[in-house]
Amino acid sequence: LVICETEHERHSHIMAGALRVNDEHLEVLWRRFRRRVDEADWVIGAGTLSPGCPTSFYRDLVVAAAETETPVLIDCAREPLLASRPARPAIVKMNTEEFAVTFGVRPESMEGWIGESYRIFRAHEMPALVLTIGVEGMIAFSAEGAFQVKPPPQKPVNAAGAGDAASAALVWRLAEGDDWSAALQWAGAVSAATVLTEGTADCHMDEVERIRGDVVVSQLNVAG
Repeated sequence: LVICETEHERHSHIMAGALRVNDEHLEVLWRRFRRRVDEADWVIGAGTLSPGCPTSFYRDLVVAAAETETPVLIDCAREPLLASRPARPAIVKMNTEEFAVTFGVRPESMEGWIGESYRIFRAHEMPALVLTIGVEGMIAFSAEGAFQVKPPPQKPVNAAGAGDAASAALVWRLAEGDDWSAALQWAGAVSAATVLTEGTADCHMDEVERIRGDVVVSQLNVAG
């Protein structure tokens, strides 16, 4: 459940219980996944793993998708993210809290986030890294360069799911052939539009189009 306090511009999550995964569930999932993955342009693996799900789940997802050369975006934290690294997901996406608890750093400025995330991007030899920074937008590193994404400020109704919406928009536009700068502009617009709806990870295309022209994507100068 997500409780949205519009007067105070904040929201709270209430979570209870979880479905436990066993070996039989995983066997069925992998069988169905391999049967359908070649129909996909991208795969997104995101979220906290359910009890019983192995830490290697996201790594196994990337490996299974590689059988059909389907790129994967992984959005998670801690051990499952680190375990996926050797399989080289096409994009690693995290928010600042996930980044901090996974890599043990918590910069206090935008310059610090840019520097630390670029260092991790290089040290772990990631094909691409996207870091979402709340109202500050996103920073991203890929073979096409380093980028900062600044959407215009919005009055939030429900910010839950904005990161997931950004992931979906990013891989959608990359699948459509956009370069990274254009795809990130779409992702910034979709993420900003998502906070305007009461639904979680929900947005309206007219709002996305209205916002997109005001999303600024700048190339960063990083070295090291």
